Amino acid sequence: MIDKLKNILSSKKFLYVLICLFAAQGIYFSAVINYKVPSDEEFHFVLTKYHAERPITAGPIIQDQSSSFMLGDVQRTPSYLYHYFLSFYLRVVMTITSSQDVQVFVLRLVNVALGVMALLMLVSIFKRINKSQLTINLTIAWLALTGMFVWVFAGISYDNLSMFLFFYLLYELIGLKNVLEIK
Repeated sequence: MIDKLKNILSSKKFLYVLICLFAAQGIYFSAVINYKVPSDEEFHFVLTKYHAERPITAGPIIQDQSSSFMLGDVQRTPSYLYHYFLSFYLRVVMTITSSQDVQVFVLRLVNVALGVMALLMLVSIFKRINKSQLTINLTIAWLALTGMFVWVFAGISYDNLSMFLFFYLLYELIGLKNVLEIK
């Protein structure tokens, strides 16, 4: 019985089920969470919409900030590149619908996709360091079944992109370490 359970938990199919479970929960949370409930979501949406309503040639740097700027103090412009890139997707959505609720939901779906990509990147990290499929699956299960982890990816936030990029950086650093060890 234990061996059968271990085989199920170690299977690639189980991993795919976990990724789908994470995505389903993320989509569900994206649909039912009220706008502005996730931390700073209003700021992230408004800034993304601000970029979407500007000409593409304006670029990601905001230079027309005044003392009564509607977005507040925007001093750390490099950290807002997420909003600029997300604004291209929002431009397309805005041509289809003017409903803010739909726009927020669709942008949340992009963040759920970032969560799926982050989990897949974590799987790649574990494979690169030669962890067993059981270890990989149990780690992904732990994250996919943690409500707060899913909640974070169900809202609009640059934290979601940063988590994916952090995992990607770890993946590349491990690869670099492996290359340097060979020489």
